[in-house]
Amino acid sequence: MANYKKEIKEADVDKYLSEKLRKVKYKEETSTSAALVIAIVIGIIFLFIGPVINFCIGYAIGWISTLLIGNQLVEGFALIGIAIPIEKIPLIGGIIGWVATFFPKSTPKNNN
Repeated sequence: MANYKKEIKEADVDKYLSEKLRKVKYKEETSTSAALVIAIVIGIIFLFIGPVINFCIGYAIGWISTLLIGNQLVEGFALIGIAIPIEKIPLIGGIIGWVATFFPKSTPKNNN
């Protein structure tokens, strides 16, 4: 009779441990899946936020340029045949900043 109780207890322990192990594995899989989803979402956010940030920085620099050297910029553009009003300088700066997002920022090294 003592062996029977011992076998029941060992079976209960095995069942308890296997249940705990299953829960731990489920938590690991869930946390890994959640981390993967979060990484993808953050990547997509940065993919769209990068150009917006560059546009805003370019717009701000264009606005500062309008305050400091706006008339000279308009005259310089007129010399090369581009007629723009002074109010459009910040927008042009923003567009240049946005376009710059899509080009590489470094040049490849030449290993000769």
